[in-house]
Amino acid sequence: MACKKALDLRWSKFQRNATLLKRQLTWQFNSHLRKKGISGHIKVSYEEKTLLVEVKMPQDASNNIVRDTRGLSG
Repeated sequence: MACKKALDLRWSKFQRNATLLKRQLTWQFNSHLRKKGISGHIKVSYEEKTLLVEVKMPQDASNNIVRDTRGLSG
């Protein structure tokens, strides 16, 4: 019983830390984009083990979303 309680406590701490880390990553990413005059968002999914980055460059008249992060250097 003590083992299950300890495991549950560790799991809840992990989930809280994951949520806070996701929030911090989103804020910092959006802040960085704003400084460069770019709009976009980042989506973290721990369940799917994915990180989705979508960015819209201001000079892109076609309104296409950039999904290749290599174009964001600098």
